[in-house]
Amino acid sequence: MLSINNLSFKYKKNNDILKDITLTFYDKKMNMILGKNGVGKSTLLKCILENHLKYDGEILVDNKNIKTLKAKEKAKYFSYVYQNVDSIHMLVYDILLLARLPYNELSFKQEDRDKVDKIITELSLNELASKYFDELSSGEKQKVMIAKAIVQESKYLILDEPLANLDLDNQIYILEFLIDLIKRNEITIIMTIHDILLAYRYAYSLYFIKDSKLIYNDLKENLTEEILSSIYNTPIKIIEENNQKYLKF
Repeated sequence: MLSINNLSFKYKKNNDILKDITLTFYDKKMNMILGKNGVGKSTLLKCILENHLKYDGEILVDNKNIKTLKAKEKAKYFSYVYQNVDSIHMLVYDILLLARLPYNELSFKQEDRDKVDKIITELSLNELASKYFDELSSGEKQKVMIAKAIVQESKYLILDEPLANLDLDNQIYILEFLIDLIKRNEITIIMTIHDILLAYRYAYSLYFIKDSKLIYNDLKENLTEEILSSIYNTPIKIIEENNQKYLKF
């Protein structure tokens, strides 16, 4: 279980980026964090992942304070896809293989290579595997970094706007793949996302941040038209057809 208790964070003397955030993510489910640009969504993920950040409150994983975890142990708990992916001159295959480092000391095993080959096939990266990462398009880089996070086989897969550089068909493909991944590998996914329509379709639980505070923290099924409309300051309807619910503005 991953929980955050009374977390507040600010950069130097600036106003609070996050204020008194308390939540628990649902294990083995798709958890999505929403909010406007600059509300602290990415900062919340960084607090989980980067030990050097100084914040008030605590973050616990399996009842351990994450500040006490060593780097290799933390890598087995968390894999991360950044919003802005840096370009490096390295073959895509080698980048994916490096994700297996937490499980190795000096050399990679055939099992590691088999796992890399499997994710390459599953995400249709065969044509990219032998290319250099810095030669790829932004969308291709994003798919590679998602693959890298998956092949790391961490308990929690954390993604910061992973769909930002992808076309709609690839967004749907990745989300469908991640939902299937949760079922097959029993992992927990925590994702920031802008698109409320996609979030409402694929999330299990939703977390809305506004004015540095958490204003909704619950299952998707408990979200009402009144809450949605107040969050986005515009009328939003929840429509149900053929046993499927979707949003209408």
